[in-house]
Amino acid sequence: MPKGKVAYISYALFVIILAAFIAKGFLPKGVSEELEEGVVSEVEDLLPSGEEGSPKQIRGSCDLIEMGSTCVEYYGSYWNNQTIELACSEGIVSTGGCPAPNMGGCRIMPGSETDMITWHYDRGGDPFSEENILYASQACNSIPGGVWAEED
Repeated sequence: MPKGKVAYISYALFVIILAAFIAKGFLPKGVSEELEEGVVSEVEDLLPSGEEGSPKQIRGSCDLIEMGSTCVEYYGSYWNNQTIELACSEGIVSTGGCPAPNMGGCRIMPGSETDMITWHYDRGGDPFSEENILYASQACNSIPGGVWAEED
């Protein structure tokens, strides 16, 4: 596995785990606030200067609906044919977007070079229910750099 992908996955897991600890209140209040500010600062450092969100130009997608009822759209400059193929080793790669309709999705790092949205579906291999979507949206919004998105 390429070093860049390992580093990206490791950082993403760290941020998710840290956000879960902060959200659940497992860390002392002072430490929790200090870490949250630090993580938010690190996330902001990864965003391009002066940009709010990335253009709605899809660089490709990874359809995992039959397997896990999700589909990922890639927007940031990091994503090209090679990086999308690597990230989508078990799905169906496309140069277009994910199919509609969906139940909403989690956009990670809008405006950054790794900007992407994972859309959730009520069909496929592991369908999401309304209750699952409620929890997914809460989890997404609690991750630094995560924003719940609705279909346009």
